[in-house]
Amino acid sequence: MILEGLLKGESKNIEYKSELPRKSERYMKSIIAFANTSGGRLIIGIDDNTRKVVGVHKDSVFQIMDGIANAVSDSCEPQIIPDITFLRIYV
Repeated sequence: MILEGLLKGESKNIEYKSELPRKSERYMKSIIAFANTSGGRLIIGIDDNTRKVVGVHKDSVFQIMDGIANAVSDSCEPQIIPDITFLRIYV
């Protein structure tokens, strides 16, 4: 997905979060909705109001990815296997 596609705005299959919320309930509803429809993307590091790329600190990338994987594993029955990737964007 190229940058222009990322920044089109939120939709039924794109959700922005400037940072990963501490409470997984704040993003798990979106992940479950994506799983029950045609899929979707939860994008961390983009402000949902301004669509500005705010990024995440490079030292927290794997912690964020692990947090999402754990929340999905702990919250979903039947099991959802998310495709979690890291994308470096230069703006």
